[in-house]
Amino acid sequence: MTRMKPRHAAALALCGWYLLEPIPDHKTNKTLYEAPLAYWETEGSFDRAVDCEQMRKGNVELMSNLRKKSFRPHTDQSPGSDLGLQGALAAKCIATDDPRLKEK
Repeated sequence: MTRMKPRHAAALALCGWYLLEPIPDHKTNKTLYEAPLAYWETEGSFDRAVDCEQMRKGNVELMSNLRKKSFRPHTDQSPGSDLGLQGALAAKCIATDDPRLKEK
């Protein structure tokens, strides 16, 4: 087994994680999945990837439950009623040093 050099350990310690969601377009009631990550909304920042992933899964569960509670089978739902769930499902945990975050 190889040992990690101190400078590599320091670099890993400095790397955090962002939970990012694609931006919703409320005018068209669509989620902008193709937007560069630099424009996605930051839902949280974390020291560990596992914490970010746990929050991502929790957000999906929360939005799914809200969707179930607000669904009315005998009324028309607006197309934008699922934007929150769509965003939560598409959310990603991205390292804070990911070069795609600097594309603005």
